[in-house]
Amino acid sequence: MSTTTRPAPPAVQYETLVIAEPTFEKEHLDQFMEKYEQQITRYGGKLHRTTEWGKRRLAYEIKKHADGYYFLVEFEGTGDLVKKSDNYLNLQTNLLRHLTVKKPTTRKTTPTPPAP
Repeated sequence: MSTTTRPAPPAVQYETLVIAEPTFEKEHLDQFMEKYEQQITRYGGKLHRTTEWGKRRLAYEIKKHADGYYFLVEFEGTGDLVKKSDNYLNLQTNLLRHLTVKKPTTRKTTPTPPAP
């Protein structure tokens, strides 16, 4: 019986927007984001960038808060990385919302030369 190895699936680009409570202290926010980034790499993801958007007004109140502290995390991964990272975020009590979406792939195309 021969064993064949399947090629690894290609990595998919994701981004997660995290909104934390405005009362969350800056020191704790930094610790939380560091732990979240570690979760991504622990499950085989590759972190590209974390952008801190700061405190912003929400479009509507969430859990009696009119403001939230925003972070955007861009990473790539395969398998159930998103499910595991979302489970981690769901357990955090100081988060108002989070959403992970797959980034659209950009196809590299060569421009067609103009007709003579």
